[in-house]
Amino acid sequence: MLKNLANEDLIHIEKLKVPAFLRIDNDVHKKRDQLWTMYKEYQEYNIEDLDRGMRSLLAKQVDDASEDFFIHREQVNDLLLRGDKTN
Repeated sequence: MLKNLANEDLIHIEKLKVPAFLRIDNDVHKKRDQLWTMYKEYQEYNIEDLDRGMRSLLAKQVDDASEDFFIHREQVNDLLLRGDKTN
């Protein structure tokens, strides 16, 4: 067990199968708790919310960039028209 402990996912190791000297070690206990918390957060994470949020963010960024582009294009056209009038 100890040889493979580094390769094991501690979430799936039953507490009683972990050697006693590791079960009472505070560092191991803290890391097991941290790993369990991260595991629960991962399982509860809703990828669909992320997808909706990203789509919304990207759509807003595209709209903002399009608006900036049209403003810039109008400014360039105005400058070109002024240049034609002075020549």
